Amino acid sequence: MSRGLRVGGHPVHAALSDFPMVLLLLWVALDAAALVVGSPLLWMLGRWALVGGTAAAVIAASAGFADWIALGRAGPRVLRTASAHLAVMLSVTCVAALDLVFRTSTLPTGAGRALHVVALALVAAGLLAGGWLGGHLVFHHGVGVAPGAGQEDPGH
Repeated sequence: MSRGLRVGGHPVHAALSDFPMVLLLLWVALDAAALVVGSPLLWMLGRWALVGGTAAAVIAASAGFADWIALGRAGPRVLRTASAHLAVMLSVTCVAALDLVFRTSTLPTGAGRALHVVALALVAAGLLAGGWLGGHLVFHHGVGVAPGAGQEDPGH
């Protein structure tokens, strides 16, 4: 299996992927709470989680794209799963970026509120699906795992 982008022998994408996952889930939670209780403070905090999550997603996606390219001649199941992971996570990043572009400083009302709830639901579902696909690549297909990893060294 191809090694992909590494620093000190460790996969970069795996190290970076936690940041957008956590920040974007925090954004979903903060915005949902802001909409329920009508809190401008939670809305503002949600914006900052969205800014950080979107920026972190772009950085993690760059490393992930390098890994996707490095898959090269991986089997069709691996390529299909990796491509699905890429598509889902890029979709999540695009929805988050669009929300950031159209976000106002005040809580949305009417159709804007409904559209925002749909965006939050799409991002939450996308993070769940994309995270599952990424985990499937690592734990089922061994993508990014060094050969022999997890096996005890008989010399120790």
